[in-house]
Amino acid sequence: MLAFNICHPCFTYGIPERGWDYDENGEVVGIRLGDYFKRRSYEQQWRFGAAPEAEQVEPFTVIYFDRTLADYLNPLCASGLRLEAIAEPRPTDEACEAEPGFRKHQPVPQTLCVKARRPLA
Repeated sequence: MLAFNICHPCFTYGIPERGWDYDENGEVVGIRLGDYFKRRSYEQQWRFGAAPEAEQVEPFTVIYFDRTLADYLNPLCASGLRLEAIAEPRPTDEACEAEPGFRKHQPVPQTLCVKARRPLA
């Protein structure tokens, strides 16, 4: 069995043209996308936002590889694995109440979860 969770390929952060679309009340209603089919890699520096004082926390590097859904899923199928489940989780209304910053992530999935298994002979 193979299971993995990645940044959702359709809504990756590295696309320069990507941006949030807002309604007249300032609520996120969608996202603008750039060139979904462009394969690229890039690095970003991150800090944990929940750290007591961000300047006391060392930044870390995250490396991204923009690929399409087909780039991820077709090799699984070609290797003999059978897709069992795909999930595109989103924050619940309760989670958004507890952490209002999550609300902008409700219109589109931020992650893709995949479970595949080699069938028994």
